[in-house]
Amino acid sequence: MEMNLKIELDESNKLGSRGEKFAAKSVKWIDDLLNKKCIEKSALDLECSTGIVTREFYKLGYEVIGVELVHNY
Repeated sequence: MEMNLKIELDESNKLGSRGEKFAAKSVKWIDDLLNKKCIEKSALDLECSTGIVTREFYKLGYEVIGVELVHNY
């Protein structure tokens, strides 16, 4: 089973001021979803991420093996 997880961040939401809480809440939601599907925490390849999101996954025991940043112009 392939799961494609995206976290889209809108600059107008002022992520910098509430980024820690937003990242923690988003990562917890994804972690709960992965646990329900019995997916191992051994490695996670994020399609798009910020440093704080990657750090939150690391705190939960994930090994982040790749982060692909894509800009749509």
